[in-house]
Amino acid sequence: MKVKIKFIVIAVMMALPVMMVSYIMALNVRVAAIQSFKGNVKVQRMHDTAWIDADVGMQLYEGDIVKTGGRSKVVIELDDGSITQLASLATMKMEKMRKSLKGKNTNLDVEIGKTWMKVKKLNRKRDAFNVSTPTAVAGVRGTYFSTEVEETTDSTFDVFDGEISVAQNQNRGQAVIVKSNHRTQVKKGANAPTPAGQIPQDELSDALSNGIGGSAGSESSYDLDININPPVITAGGTAEVTVQFKENGQSYNGSVTFVLTLGGSATFVENGSQSLEVISNERGEATVQITDNVKEEITINADVQFSVEE
Repeated sequence: MKVKIKFIVIAVMMALPVMMVSYIMALNVRVAAIQSFKGNVKVQRMHDTAWIDADVGMQLYEGDIVKTGGRSKVVIELDDGSITQLASLATMKMEKMRKSLKGKNTNLDVEIGKTWMKVKKLNRKRDAFNVSTPTAVAGVRGTYFSTEVEETTDSTFDVFDGEISVAQNQNRGQAVIVKSNHRTQVKKGANAPTPAGQIPQDELSDALSNGIGGSAGSESSYDLDININPPVITAGGTAEVTVQFKENGQSYNGSVTFVLTLGGSATFVENGSQSLEVISNERGEATVQITDNVKEEITINADVQFSVEE
């Protein structure tokens, strides 16, 4: 019996260090989750090269990357209640999500595209919430703002509530304070951000409408532009037809399917028929060639097939 008891005590003592390490690691783990999304949203896990489909409730951890396709968006909630929304064609990395007895440390790295962020007010002085881009870094302590990174890596920060401190990545000593309804930009190669200036009213309204909890998309209007060049074809000649689908007066963000039908005796060069189904590019535009064996003014009818995700 004595030998058996001694063995059990030793086993427990050996297990304690492992249990303690696991407990400390659990305390330091932070989690974000996908609250909602529409369209094509992908996630790449840290230390993995594969992209997987996003899903509502999917948990995100430090090092994970989220990207959106055309006409897509995703809303992410962090464990502190802060909300991030990625617009279409955006990529963001959960660069740092840590916590310790000293406080929480968050850094979201926006690589390309537009994001909106509602950051909960930080509870402790040692808590840190930063948003970085290829050219800038913004320090946040409870703010609603947006970040947009262009292909040139130029970065724009618009503040809608509260204030943020923005600096160039390699020169953080020259920060600019941006307050409500103001913006700053950090251009590639610049030593410091531009002075904070007022956001134009029309741009401010659009930003709030498209941002977190905004009403954009609830009453969209659609239109179709058809251009035939030249409008009259000579016998044996050809013309180019450009079809552009629009939403709220702007080029549609995504691909659609056009069913085109010609009047008269004209035919499509692609199939020799008077009817053609064609898929647009990611901006809702398609171009086709037509021909005719007589001189006549061209008429064309177009039906559009597309999906709207609620």
